[in-house]
Amino acid sequence: MRKIVIIFVFLIIMAGGAAWYFLVMKNTSAFTNNSAFKAVPIHSPLVIEVQNFDELIRSFSGKNIIINELKSTGVLTQLANELQYINKLNKSNPEINKLSNEKSLLVSLNFEGKNEVDFLFLVSLKDKKEQNTILEIIRQLTNQSTLSKRNYDGAGIYRVFINNTAFSFAFTNGIFVASKEAILVEEAIRQSNVENLLDHPDFQKLYKTSNSNAFANIFINHKYIGQLLAKSLNGETRKKIGYLSRYAERTELDLSLKRDELFLSGFTFSDDSSENYINLFKSQAPGRTNIESVLPANTSLFLALNIEKPTRFLEDYQEYSKIHGSFYPRETYLMNISKETKTDFLKLIDEITAGETGIAFTSIVQNAPANNRFFLMKVKSQSIAREKFELLLNKYIEHKKVEAGSWQSVYRIDDKRSFTFYQFPYPEISEILFGKIFSGVKSNFFTFYENYLIFADSQTALQELTHNLVLNETLARDINYLKFKENTSTRSNLYFYMNFSKAFHLNRQFLNDTRMEEWNDHEEVIRKFQAVSWQFSNTNELILNNIYLKFDPVIKEEPQTVWQTKLGSNVLTKPQLVINHNDPANREIIFQDQANQLYLINKEGATLWKVQLPGPIMSEIHQIDYYKNGKYQYLFNTKNHLHLLDRNGETVAGYPIALRSPASNGVAVFDYNSNKNYRFFIACENKKIYAYTREGKFVKGWNIFTSDNPVDKPIQHMRVQNKDYIVFFDRYKTYFLDRQGKTRLSTKASFEHSDNDLFLELSGNPAVLCTDKTGNVYKLFFDGSFEKLETGNYSASHYFVAADLNRNGLKDFIFADGNHLTAISETGKKLFNKKMNKPVSEKPEIYSFSANNKKAGIVSADENRVYLINSDGSVYDGFPLQGSSKFCIGIISTGNKFFNLFVGNEDHSLYNYMIEY
Repeated sequence: MRKIVIIFVFLIIMAGGAAWYFLVMKNTSAFTNNSAFKAVPIHSPLVIEVQNFDELIRSFSGKNIIINELKSTGVLTQLANELQYINKLNKSNPEINKLSNEKSLLVSLNFEGKNEVDFLFLVSLKDKKEQNTILEIIRQLTNQSTLSKRNYDGAGIYRVFINNTAFSFAFTNGIFVASKEAILVEEAIRQSNVENLLDHPDFQKLYKTSNSNAFANIFINHKYIGQLLAKSLNGETRKKIGYLSRYAERTELDLSLKRDELFLSGFTFSDDSSENYINLFKSQAPGRTNIESVLPANTSLFLALNIEKPTRFLEDYQEYSKIHGSFYPRETYLMNISKETKTDFLKLIDEITAGETGIAFTSIVQNAPANNRFFLMKVKSQSIAREKFELLLNKYIEHKKVEAGSWQSVYRIDDKRSFTFYQFPYPEISEILFGKIFSGVKSNFFTFYENYLIFADSQTALQELTHNLVLNETLARDINYLKFKENTSTRSNLYFYMNFSKAFHLNRQFLNDTRMEEWNDHEEVIRKFQAVSWQFSNTNELILNNIYLKFDPVIKEEPQTVWQTKLGSNVLTKPQLVINHNDPANREIIFQDQANQLYLINKEGATLWKVQLPGPIMSEIHQIDYYKNGKYQYLFNTKNHLHLLDRNGETVAGYPIALRSPASNGVAVFDYNSNKNYRFFIACENKKIYAYTREGKFVKGWNIFTSDNPVDKPIQHMRVQNKDYIVFFDRYKTYFLDRQGKTRLSTKASFEHSDNDLFLELSGNPAVLCTDKTGNVYKLFFDGSFEKLETGNYSASHYFVAADLNRNGLKDFIFADGNHLTAISETGKKLFNKKMNKPVSEKPEIYSFSANNKKAGIVSADENRVYLINSDGSVYDGFPLQGSSKFCIGIISTGNKFFNLFVGNEDHSLYNYMIEY
């Protein structure tokens, strides 16, 4: 009996132990060898591993301006809402918080059906207890004691609704998988039981290079990524991207996210025995890209290759083309060139190329996004390359028996600089030489610049590019590009760069209708992404990728200029249109920069000369006919000298003239009788007013006048009722002199002058208009009386201009004070009061587009913007424009049906804008 009891007790203990094992130990035993990658569908084009789920949540709720901007557009709204929901759950449920903090998350993009792409989410679980915890959490969230479940390939698939979203999930081999599409969950279950990503050597090799400290790791399957991209592209573009499946095997990229920057770096794998495009670079060492030096600053994008061994590359590409079916079309094209020119074109290219080549898009306009494209190649010697290409063209012309004259033309920028343009009969040559990566660029014309051979789709495009190169308006000198480039690699085999704002209208060229509409809807946000670059470099084992994306929350609209000229410094004086006596139909521009260099620029924007001056110019630059022979010179003064330069920038004999005392104002030029017997008037710090002849001698008969205080503003000549008045003012007094320097009249007005000019009012009772320090307007009549008009309270630094804006024959009063622009009629009626974004930094200028159409020109240097304000206070169409200096408006070439506006910009440039009228 005792034995039976012992056996019974033993059996109870064994049963209890078994129950304990199955109910407790089995539920807490760890899962092993259950990487979530095992359930990722093998043909997934893109897999993202988020290393720290908690950091992901913080990024979406924090101060990352890239994510915040994308959330505001709706692009990431749904994801942000889901993460916010999970974040709330984390705070309310310790178990959820523990799970999310400890786990990395895999997100796999997968094809679902014919045209759909959806997400599959995968997480590795630690043990069965975690699995049960997840089930319990989901039951609580859905308020369901039981969950609908069906069996599939040894696993249970659940279907639930959480946060108004239906999704399916399952547990397979220690991996939690979930998706809105049940078919993807089924695929993950099947994948976890067969050969998977971790069984592929190429994936294993890349996975070992990934950085576990990165924000996320991105894995690209090149065989299928083209299919994913194709869903956003139009039909024509989809036909061209099939070669992406033959680019490489896989790429891994580590993502680092900063406040306004995004970095991706990692390796691309391609088996040496495979026939992938990337293998063409495995025998090529990376090099420095210099193509920016021959690309204009308005470049929207470029793609440059650095090929250390051109001969090897051309040979390898020929073999590559044999494998992938492009050999015979390519060979036919090259044989046709050989037949028509008696030239082995591949041999010619091999002989001249220096190993750097690329394509570029410059100005991309909305209605013609395919224009302005270029194919560039660095050559060993321009002269040798030119000789060989001219010989090729001559043989083609001889073979075709065509008129030779039309195949060559000269584009002349100025007297010293010109380019020979050649028509080229083989427009597809860039793709023939380097493959589909260079497709879409028509090589219809070419020229040479330094040691670069440049092909273009049109002669007009080639003219614009060479013109910008002569002006030094290159990408290599662009401040924004140079700052961006600081975050890129110095050496690479491939370098791609795109400016989002400049390239915005390319969406018409590549995207399908749906994506194009979305792109346009989000234009404001897209333009805030400054630029993106992608570089890859051969490391002898793998190809190293570096991708950099820069975000700028301040939208910078690209100026639509006729041309831009790079300077040594920012513009200091107001640019002035001056007569070119050798070509009166075309004017030129003269100005000084902040480095005290005086520039003369022609109508094309080319610098004819620049002269270093001893200091800032204090006056307007006056154009005079010194010799009375119809040829003009430039007169102006600096602090200590009166200068006169001829049209070539040379000093006229006898000049510069040393002043008796440092100047306190700018020189004024009077030609009383329009006979070119000029008189130059200048005030000096010794308070004396000097008058000079054009030869620089003191004017005989002029009584050197002494003012009470220094005179800061230019002296003016006014003719009223057949009497000449020399008019000027110092701090407290206004002077009216005759031609001999004697007082002609004394005004009874006594006030402290503002630092603004005098204005002559001839309508009605003639008067001189000016303001005091508080903005009161004084009318000083020519009988000595005056009238004071109270127009409001203004600061001592206000600007004042008098002009007839409302076309009633009387001067109106225009005030600029701080960031307010106000116009008041002489009767006291307020015409407008406009608040600007930033303070007005220069005196308003009045421009007459016609007798009845006057506008006020405003500069806001802090904003780097210039405005034209209509007479009703509204902003003229097309404004504001970029600019920070005083500006001028006029017609530079006779026959132009538009005005030109010339202004200095904060990037050390002079801009020429076209202004409609």
